[in-house]
Amino acid sequence: METQPAPNRRWASVHDRDREQLRQLLVDALALAAAGTASQDADRVLSGLASLGGGEVRVPWTDLALGAPQAVAATSTLIHAWDFDDTHDEAVVHTASVVVPVALAAAATGRATGMAVADGITTGVHVLSRLARLTGPRHGVIRTAGLGSLAAAATAATVWGLPDHQVEHAMALALGAALAPEPARPSSTARSPSGSSPGSPRSSA
Repeated sequence: METQPAPNRRWASVHDRDREQLRQLLVDALALAAAGTASQDADRVLSGLASLGGGEVRVPWTDLALGAPQAVAATSTLIHAWDFDDTHDEAVVHTASVVVPVALAAAATGRATGMAVADGITTGVHVLSRLARLTGPRHGVIRTAGLGSLAAAATAATVWGLPDHQVEHAMALALGAALAPEPARPSSTARSPSGSSPGSPRSSA
């Protein structure tokens, strides 16, 4: 028997104030993608992705139509190009650059409704934020990249209308792409073979 969606995992189940924040997240992400088209670095990335061939997923604010993986990478690059995208203060992650491109590509490939896209964004933001808060700072892990594959899988599966247990299966399949923390160094004063002090651990977004 199909169970009801978990609390806070669907658009209709979150509070009005949270829906407004999610609307702002989407608008902000698309506006940042527009600004990202002025970045020369982003332009080089998009050129490389375009060289892999075309597809059915449009990249916002460009003339490109790429395969879903390339379109997701391109849109994510545009959103994050100037590093002004959202940051969850407690989780230390950029949710929009992961979730929004996946939701748009999943909608394009699955002919999903606008409500399905809203559900996918809601799910992805909650998954990435909660996992990042649970994980906390880890040596060598940038949590947006390290946990983004799990949130991306949950987002796409939700947009495609899969039941919760299959959303969980999708996340399990993506687990191998999650970035594992590096082993902790024995001492913060350890020296590298060259004699210089190793870099401090990174726990940024």
